[in-house]
Amino acid sequence: PLVAAYRASALRRELTALARDRADRGAPAGGAHLTGLPLRRLTGALRLTRLPDAVASFDCDTWDDIATARARIREHGHVLDEWISAAKAELGIDLDVDTKVLLDLARDAAHGVARPAAPLTTFLVG
Repeated sequence: PLVAAYRASALRRELTALARDRADRGAPAGGAHLTGLPLRRLTGALRLTRLPDAVASFDCDTWDDIATARARIREHGHVLDEWISAAKAELGIDLDVDTKVLLDLARDAAHGVARPAAPLTTFLVG
């Protein structure tokens, strides 16, 4: 599925079973032997329930689909502002954040240095 929510206990159970199976087949101990395995190996044994939700995800196979997706994203543009407000409240930060400048900085770091530089740069800038 494009969008999914799983119970953490079920995922832990299946991870343990998968690790045990890999160890029984002679894989080295530790989590490294699970690296690179297809996700379907983990989720294949789970009991899934499909819940129809027209706005949870949608195909973008045509330019019209992309235009529709962009419009939906713009409709929810306030989500970023709400998230920033919630994060600031949780962290006890009481200062204004110039979101556009911060996002521009992250973009420049990601494209000019390397993708992992974006969050590191914004963290260092503080």
